[in-house]
Amino acid sequence: MHSGIADPAQLAVLTMVLEEYCAEAGLGPLGEGREDVARLLFDLFNRGVEDPGELKAALRARAQTVLSRCA
Repeated sequence: MHSGIADPAQLAVLTMVLEEYCAEAGLGPLGEGREDVARLLFDLFNRGVEDPGELKAALRARAQTVLSRCA
């Protein structure tokens, strides 16, 4: 668990994951969806998820859950 504070290396990983996920999802740099992804990403980080692959998988799973509810 983290206290809501990321060191520079952790912040670099979170930024990379955010950038890659948003590019894959077609979310622009100023979109509201991007902010939602960033919030979820930091929530995952605060719960102890730090591995880039695990973070991306969790974001994709969340997107699938949201999309299935809208269908």
